[in-house]
This record gives sequence, structure tokens and C-alpha cells, in this order.
Amino acid sequence: MQDLRGRRGIALALLTALISGVSVYVAKFGTQAVPEPFVYTAARNLVVGLGLLVGLAAGPAIRGPLPRTSGTWARLALIAVVGGSLPFLLFFWGLSLTSAPLASLIQKTQFVCVALLAEPILGEKSTRLQVVAFAALFLGALLQSPVGMASPGSGVARASRAPA
Repeated sequence: MQDLRGRRGIALALLTALISGVSVYVAKFGTQAVPEPFVYTAARNLVVGLGLLVGLAAGPAIRGPLPRTSGTWARLALIAVVGGSLPFLLFFWGLSLTSAPLASLIQKTQFVCVALLAEPILGEKSTRLQVVAFAALFLGALLQSPVGMASPGSGVARASRAPA
């Protein structure tokens, strides 16, 4: 039983990595087809929102009970904006400014920023084993990056010229 769960976990992790890796390239095609990242993000979010509304309309057997208070709905709306809309808007805006391989590398190495900011902001301490694991993950992300990633795009060029 335990071996089956381990294999299922590994299979799901690999599937997630595959979907995540492909999604950045698909999103890059979307930002090229719809050059305005704000319009592209709004369209994507509207499609997802409509899907969620269809899920809500499907009935309580599928979705469970609906929130009863307006405060709960307001908190859900805030989570949707702060946790979904704004991050995707920034992601697709950045994706429109750089190459898909570099965007994929940056997206896959976000954990480095999280790890670096965890101590000063949250007071988290990283162990030596965690630092080694972070380095191995970062090296893996670099190794899986396409070789032709040398053209960073205007997003990196703008950031490098930004005043300090």
C-alpha cells in the first residue's frame, strides 16, 4: 500500500512538472497572440471565473454548501484579486517582456527569492541540508533550461537600467 502511494505521488509530481513546464510556453504564445498582457490576463481570468460559476451552479453534491454571509463572499473576492488576478497579471506582463525559456527559469526558481526573504521577513532559519537542497533544485532548474536562453528580452534590459 505504501509503495503504491509513493509511486502515485511521484507520478503526480512528474505530471505537475510537465504541465507547469508546458504552460509557460503556451502562455507565451498567448501573450504573443494578444500583445496587451492586461487584456490577455483578463480574458484568462474571465474564462476561469466562468468555469467556477458553472461549478457553483452544478449543485451542492459537487461543490458543497455556498457561503452564507456577505463578509465571506467579500473575503473570497479579495482572495481572488490578491491571490489570483494580480499575480497572473504581473506574470503575463513579465512574460510579454522576455523570452519563454527565461520566464520559465525565473518562474521555476522563485523559491530562491522565498528562501532568501524567509529569514529577514519571517525569522525562518535554513538548515545546511535545506541550503544544499535549494542549491540542488536551482542547479536542476538551470540544467533543464534551454541552451538558447541568452536573449533575455526587454524585461531584463529594463530592470538592469532601473535607477538604484
